[in-house]
Amino acid sequence: RFDRWVEMFLLTKFNVPRKDSVNPEYAEAVTKHLGTKWNDVLEVIKSNAPDVNRKKIRLALREVRKQQVAQNKTKYYADDPHHRKLWYVRYADDMLLGLTGPKSDALAILKEIEIAVDKELNMQIHLDKSGVKHHSDGVLFLGYRLLGNYDSKLNFGGIQRHLSNRIKFSVPTQRLLKRYMNKGFLQKAKKG
Repeated sequence: RFDRWVEMFLLTKFNVPRKDSVNPEYAEAVTKHLGTKWNDVLEVIKSNAPDVNRKKIRLALREVRKQQVAQNKTKYYADDPHHRKLWYVRYADDMLLGLTGPKSDALAILKEIEIAVDKELNMQIHLDKSGVKHHSDGVLFLGYRLLGNYDSKLNFGGIQRHLSNRIKFSVPTQRLLKRYMNKGFLQKAKKG
């Protein structure tokens, strides 16, 4: 019942699709080359390699310009202040919601959930485990710590890629060690 309410109400209310408009600064940096230093580069390549297909030269230079724009961290999409994206994950009685949007929307979602859980399920939300946190602070979910992992780099056969929207999973080791010590699996070593 609760899952249906989340899908029918929360996800439809708080998901506002991004307008797929390309950032004009990005488009100009990648596609426009006449009258810029890139036109000079194109002419030098054409004069030094007259047998190379001109279309291939232009496409190769476009890829170089794309990499330069990525290095300057110019965004592909124009900023859309109305864009919102809500994700919902549930396992048994634990749930996690992720929101791309302002904190005020996240607080409104939490309030809506508190009301719905109280009204529909006659249950109370555990306030110590509930709340709004920024992804950089991390959150505990099902025993794992989830963090935003931005600007990480991966190598694929000599090609380096920058990932901008990955989630990093980690295990809260201090919490695990404490639990193992309480259950008798580990004990502190006595010094001396």
